[in-house]
Amino acid sequence: MGLDEMQKIWEGINFNLTAYKNTYLIRNYDDIQMVLDEHIVNTQSMQFSPFKKPFEERILNWNNKLKIMSDVLEEWAKCQGEWMYLQPIFDSADIAKQLVQEYKKFKTVDSTWRHTMDQASKGILVIEMCSQDGLLERLQ
Repeated sequence: MGLDEMQKIWEGINFNLTAYKNTYLIRNYDDIQMVLDEHIVNTQSMQFSPFKKPFEERILNWNNKLKIMSDVLEEWAKCQGEWMYLQPIFDSADIAKQLVQEYKKFKTVDSTWRHTMDQASKGILVIEMCSQDGLLERLQ
């Protein structure tokens, strides 16, 4: 599979979202990860080709984009899991009163999470969403 074919595939991959407590959750991490892993392997094999010279810069750029996407999706999955665990806890008024500092920290994360998921719900392609400047840092 060539670079053009891989890029064409990513032009059709969106997040599969499900509504959850006034926001969204991503449901298809495994499907996305499977395509991503295959494309990373294909791209890395291209880097070892003796015929890569005319395409070397393009191959490197594509490989970097795939690596960033992989890092973002990994952090996103972790963040989603942690958010789902903590969200019902910090929805409790008793917890908010007892753990004021932690509640404030969670509300900051909650706001970032909801903003990110709102963006993802607008039908932005996975590759475009994951390539946004600062997204990885916001998810960490």
